Amino acid sequence: MFDYNRGYADDLEASGIMNLFRITKPSYYCYQSQRDANHPKEKPMVYIANQWKKDSPLAVRVFSNCDEVELFLNGKSLGRQNQIKMQCLTI
Repeated sequence: MFDYNRGYADDLEASGIMNLFRITKPSYYCYQSQRDANHPKEKPMVYIANQWKKDSPLAVRVFSNCDEVELFLNGKSLGRQNQIKMQCLTI
C-alpha cells in the first residue's frame, strides 16, 4: 500500500499508492476512480495524471469516476470522452 524499506534489501519498494511521506501517487487516483460516484460515502472525482512541462506528451491521462469528462485548455474544449472502467482516458 505504501512505499517502504523491505528490511532485507537496501533498496526501496516503490510500488505503493503513496510514497514514504504519505503523498499520493497516480495509482491512488486510479483506484479511487473505480469507486461509484453515486454511493452515499463517495463523490465524483477527476484527476489529471500528467505534469505540464515544455516537452510533455500530447496524450493526457485522466482518472475519473464520472460518466464523461471534458478537457479544457485556456477556456477551449480539447475533447470529451466517456468513461471506460479500469482504463485510462486519453484525450
